[in-house]
Amino acid sequence: MGAAIGQSAARQSDLTGSIGSIQRRFALTLSWVLLVLPLVGAAAQAAAGADIFTPRQLSLNLGTAFAGLIALMLVRRGRINAAGIVASVIFFAAAFFISQNEIRLLLTVLGVIVAATLTTSQFFVAAAVIATVPFFRTLLEVIQQTGFSTADRGVEAVAGIGITVVVAVVFRYLFDITQRTTVTAERSFRRLASVADIGRQTSRLTALETLLHNSVNTIQEQFGFYHVQIFLVDEKREFANLVASTGAAGRELLARRHRLGVGSHSVIGRVTLSNAFVLINDTQTEPGHAFNALLPDTRAELALPMQVAGDAGEQRVIGALDVQSVHAGAFSDTDVQALQALANQLAVTIRNAQLFAAQESSVRENQELAKHAQDSLAEIQRLNRELTRQAWEDALITQPELTGIRVVGDEVTYNPGWTPAMIDAFNSGTIVTDRTPDGDILTATPIKLRDVTLGAVEIIGGDNAEIDLIYAIIGFTERLVAALELVRLIEEAQATSAQQQRINTVISRFQEAETVDELLQISLTEMAETLTADEGSIRVGLAPSGQAAR
Repeated sequence: MGAAIGQSAARQSDLTGSIGSIQRRFALTLSWVLLVLPLVGAAAQAAAGADIFTPRQLSLNLGTAFAGLIALMLVRRGRINAAGIVASVIFFAAAFFISQNEIRLLLTVLGVIVAATLTTSQFFVAAAVIATVPFFRTLLEVIQQTGFSTADRGVEAVAGIGITVVVAVVFRYLFDITQRTTVTAERSFRRLASVADIGRQTSRLTALETLLHNSVNTIQEQFGFYHVQIFLVDEKREFANLVASTGAAGRELLARRHRLGVGSHSVIGRVTLSNAFVLINDTQTEPGHAFNALLPDTRAELALPMQVAGDAGEQRVIGALDVQSVHAGAFSDTDVQALQALANQLAVTIRNAQLFAAQESSVRENQELAKHAQDSLAEIQRLNRELTRQAWEDALITQPELTGIRVVGDEVTYNPGWTPAMIDAFNSGTIVTDRTPDGDILTATPIKLRDVTLGAVEIIGGDNAEIDLIYAIIGFTERLVAALELVRLIEEAQATSAQQQRINTVISRFQEAETVDELLQISLTEMAETLTADEGSIRVGLAPSGQAAR
């Protein structure tokens, strides 16, 4: 949309620029006509047998040509108004010299047209008055000679005055209308071009604070406003908070955390509640308008709602764009339309920036959660390794007979010693390969469960290639360690069950005791048997005071 507005503005700028170009071409053509006209006229008069060298005719022709030369020089220097004055004057002068009424009327009308289209209003009025002087002079002569009769010369004079006045008024009116239309169109499309330019600049920004700051300053610079500010409505839709403002006054208002209630009598309050712009073209005559002491020069103010599409497709106000001018009546309907389009465009950009910031915050939170989960997983893995190590250490201490086995051919050896290769594999936690003096492959692989090394396996010989042998051993050890862990858990569960059963038996014997001594004896006897202790004692009561403990 911004590109389309920019292209339309460019085309309109070309159109408005062509108005001046048309004036220049008209003035240039008129200059050449003034240069060539005396030659054409002299040739026509000579062909008709008239004397072209009479002082009057010669002066007229030379004066016209000279005026055309001056006008041509002025046009080439860009002084269109001066060239138009010269052309008008020469037409009026020629009309004074010409006695034929038809030619005089034609020259007068041409002079008026030139004055209406190429000169200032002051000269045009003077030229229109001068243009009627010859006709008034003729009319006065007729009146003096014949009184108020309908003589032909009198009728021609009156007709000349009427035609001159009508042509002057019509051409000047059309010229003024064209000028006003051109200025209005040029201003409108400059506004639209500024809107498109601001849209292009802000659409590239994603940081909300930078977006807001750049937006108000760019709007102020492009449109030449006295003050520009943006308010955003809070989540509860109770207040419109100032989030961006221009100049020293803006910095002071931002420092004060300036805000206005939604629905309050203020301009911003009315806009954010009604979702319609509020225009005050003269603050001094607006009843109830509250002046801001930090902005004493405000004479016109325009506040526009910043709208985005809601979930149900309705237009939802998220804030307001407020612009102020030092000139009363500064805002036209075109300004309102252009600035409303800009406010809506800013609203969408701001909402996108807010969504982008929320998405970034969500990503950061997810990253923190993921890191926390990784840390927790690492801690769980560490605890698992520690528990696994401790459980196997306890199992090996309580059951030292589960130490290992060696098979050589058909011979089985229990509780073999550690070979150097097995020691290396256990300590390094990696596979160790070597060759025996007989040339056989020797492979030692650590037995690991949750990164805890429980033992080692050593294999000598084999028909497979070395790499295949290693993969085979790894597969066997993985299944072996899973089976070992399963057996340990089963034995641990069985031991826990037996211990619980023993405790239940002891508790049932407690019920057989009839005295405290019998209860203590049962307790101590069962405890000694459970713990395989050689000696024990129980004492209930208060220990003697002042006696050192052993």
